[in-house]
Amino acid sequence: YPLASSLATTYLSYTASLITDMAGNPVVERSLSVGLHATNFSADVTPANLLHFDLNLTAETLTLTFDETVNSSTLQLWELTLQSVQNISAVAVQANSYRFASMGAVSAPSTVVVVGLTTADLDELKKLPLVATTALNTFA
Repeated sequence: YPLASSLATTYLSYTASLITDMAGNPVVERSLSVGLHATNFSADVTPANLLHFDLNLTAETLTLTFDETVNSSTLQLWELTLQSVQNISAVAVQANSYRFASMGAVSAPSTVVVVGLTTADLDELKKLPLVATTALNTFA
């Protein structure tokens, strides 16, 4: 049951120290065994947006920064293409881009996801003289 993923999985429990009324009386607590059920629930329907990325070939990592927390365990790096120009349709695709074939370790869910690059991907990427050699020819 994913926490707070639907009305059925959204409850609150709290101690009497949570808040007091205007006379200083503590709120009546709700223990873990009698959580208060949410009366309404609005699911997150806004997709995450990739804001920017950092490629570090020395550290062998790709850092992706999103506008909201993402589930990093669902990352499929092979869906990402590294490009030497912003509009890849204007140039020869093979010499100016690289689609990752695999990925190493991935950081925990967050707005910033760090992905370890594999030796195989790094070796292939380094064979492309027009891709990811400077900030001016590195796009995703």
